[in-house]
Amino acid sequence: MTAGRRIVAAARRRALAPGVAMRDLHDRRRIGASPLPPPGTVAVSYGVPQMPAPGAAAAGGFVKFQRLAEAFPHEPRAFSVLYLGSSSVPPGAEALARITRGRGARLAWNQNGVAYPAWHGPGIERVNAPMGRLLHAADHVFYQSAFCKLGADVYLPRAVAEEQESLEPAFQPLHATDGSLVVLVVEDDPVVREFAISACREIGCTVYQAGDGEEALRILAAHDDIVLLFTDVGLPRGMN
Repeated sequence: MTAGRRIVAAARRRALAPGVAMRDLHDRRRIGASPLPPPGTVAVSYGVPQMPAPGAAAAGGFVKFQRLAEAFPHEPRAFSVLYLGSSSVPPGAEALARITRGRGARLAWNQNGVAYPAWHGPGIERVNAPMGRLLHAADHVFYQSAFCKLGADVYLPRAVAEEQESLEPAFQPLHATDGSLVVLVVEDDPVVREFAISACREIGCTVYQAGDGEEALRILAAHDDIVLLFTDVGLPRGMN
């Protein structure tokens, strides 16, 4: 896999979810080290550091979780139940599920639709396999409808999920500790820019950053060690 594709893959894993995505391994270590609540106590995490407030904009399964959080408030670390949904899978969900099982908490999964040939076309296995792995790892599964149950039975069988997992190459971080992979990230939205920078650093890149095209040109002129440009195409100050 090329360096550019590694960065794109890392950025996709950090796709923006309600609240801030699970940003680094420090959050996961804190979860793993957090004690379980007292026996008989139900403390629910929805897989993100922060849930959108009641009435705030939300998408996918987070609309349901937003309402559910009124009865079961979000507990991002010391939880007894991790509740995830197929239409709102947070970045790093499989790693978070493994940590959940390792600390003795329960995994609940809300299954909605699946990818099937009529709308997706070729390659549905790559979309369905991660859902299948989480579904089959769950202690409790809730189906959105009878149709969703049928779709999962047909397109998310355990054998397909396990087979696809064995076929998927594991992500191997590229460690550029010698400074050989230097990236310039150009993005005017500070939130998106921070996500891109985090994704690049996740695979070991040295990162410069710019908020517009003119600043990017100045940085490029001053640093001949930059080997990769990771940029937005719509930038302020009249330059694309």
